Amino acid sequence: MGYRNETEHLRHRVAQLEGQLETIKGQRALGREASFAAKVRRQTVIIAVLALFVSGGSAFCVLPIVALGLENRPVDLADVAVASTYARPVFRGTANVDEAFRTGDYGDTVIPLREDARILLFCGYDCPYELGQEVNGYRVPAGAPIERTFRGTVAIDGEYPFSGIDPARLEDYLLRHGLSRAEIRVVEVESYEDPTVGFWVILCMGAFAALCMWGTLLWHRRASRGEVPLPTGEDFATKDPGMTLLLTIVTCRVYELIWLFTSTGQIRRITGRPDLNPAIDLVLTLATGGLWGLWVFYRNVEAVDEALVDVGAYSSERNTILGLALGSFLCGVLHWVLIFKVQEAYNRLILEKMTVDDIPEP
Repeated sequence: MGYRNETEHLRHRVAQLEGQLETIKGQRALGREASFAAKVRRQTVIIAVLALFVSGGSAFCVLPIVALGLENRPVDLADVAVASTYARPVFRGTANVDEAFRTGDYGDTVIPLREDARILLFCGYDCPYELGQEVNGYRVPAGAPIERTFRGTVAIDGEYPFSGIDPARLEDYLLRHGLSRAEIRVVEVESYEDPTVGFWVILCMGAFAALCMWGTLLWHRRASRGEVPLPTGEDFATKDPGMTLLLTIVTCRVYELIWLFTSTGQIRRITGRPDLNPAIDLVLTLATGGLWGLWVFYRNVEAVDEALVDVGAYSSERNTILGLALGSFLCGVLHWVLIFKVQEAYNRLILEKMTVDDIPEP
């Protein structure tokens, strides 16, 4: 192709270079969008896995609840009165403290059951606290018996604690009630805290956490399709890492949640990453007891590293953050170091962006 003069040749060459530059920019923008879309999919998978794990863990609590419910079903008193040794049944009845008598060398107490005279409650070292208080007359006034749930080991004639009962007192009791020794069952009652309540609490907490995660999963998918807001002048304000750490310690990590929310929004606007959503991060951090916050630190610093590469500054702080996050499970002090290093990474990105983009200090 011939040119009339050198000026025309240079203009054509400039137009060619500008076209190539636009092509490169378009390819880079497509690559950037593809990378961001991959980051969104990655975070979607992580939230889904967490939601499945918490949902499965909560559902698993149903098994011990059912098992404990079957184990703690009350046994009829007639069955307790003829039970074999060491049956450890659960039954309901009223302690007849009016006929209670001391026995043994340790001040143990034997208390007949009002509903069935064949059952004697042996109140030893593991005696339920409220039953012991009732026997001593501290909690229940006379004439106001209370029906309770008892649990304990059944003993027959000749076995401990049956053999520890004063023979004279036992014979007197048998004579008054027209019973023989073979008809008596001594139940060494024990204090027992039903763990079913704890499993129900875990189930409810897990179900609530799972509900939050499934909700945030849908929220994340929808929010990541929207446009990321452009940064403002306030987004280029740095924070003192030491002050951030001090406020976190003084407020017992309450400030850490505020800082996580504000800094994630700041990095989201500066880097344009759609997978960074401060509100979702805050909800998931609370729902997972802080575990999601460790992922937030790594993901945000990853975004910082990639953004620094875009402005020509190499950075690999994400590896340091990953090591500190894992190490914080073994040594709590490393968590404070983690917060300090994360804020340092944020500050470096802000300073580099201000230099490259010629942004004045806010």
